Amino acid sequence: MVINIKKVGSLKRPRIKDLRNFVQLYIEPNPPTVKWKKMKYLGVADGKKRIIYLNPTIPLKCSYGIYIGNEYFYESKVKSRLRLSGGEQYFLILLHEIGHFTINVTPPEEYISVRKKLRKMHPKDLQMQSLAAEKYFKRKKSERKKDYLGRLEGFRTWLNCGDYIIGHIVVEEWAVSEFKKQRKRIKAILKHD
Repeated sequence: MVINIKKVGSLKRPRIKDLRNFVQLYIEPNPPTVKWKKMKYLGVADGKKRIIYLNPTIPLKCSYGIYIGNEYFYESKVKSRLRLSGGEQYFLILLHEIGHFTINVTPPEEYISVRKKLRKMHPKDLQMQSLAAEKYFKRKKSERKKDYLGRLEGFRTWLNCGDYIIGHIVVEEWAVSEFKKQRKRIKAILKHD
């Protein structure tokens, strides 16, 4: 496999073809396509269109975390400790987006039953459903206020836009684990010109 690397600042950016080939290690047949797209996120998986978008201009020093809507929710402690060189960042982000296609994490039954109750109370009024959610999510005795509010906000986010934060965390941890397994292969891809 012949690979050309483009420099972005001092980051090596692999060819899109090589990123697409890497996706095929995980998803066959019919793997999602990979495209560059300037955006505020580092990467986005679009399951309906079967496209993985990667930001071509990753800053040299950036904060890795999971964003849902405009909210910052989670930063992987393991990921933030990884020392990444060159274009390894692109592959780590790509693995996270691949995870959205390969890992099926469903929200808890509690979310689904509370959503049914809220839809009965406030049909077609998503804003009222979101506000009324607090009635069904009581703070547990041993739960810190910050954790309770995070749990409530996680439900509201899922209710409003369908993103389940725990699912993102599972995908993130899988991506870090896979990156560690594939690091030699990734370094070999990035070495070739």
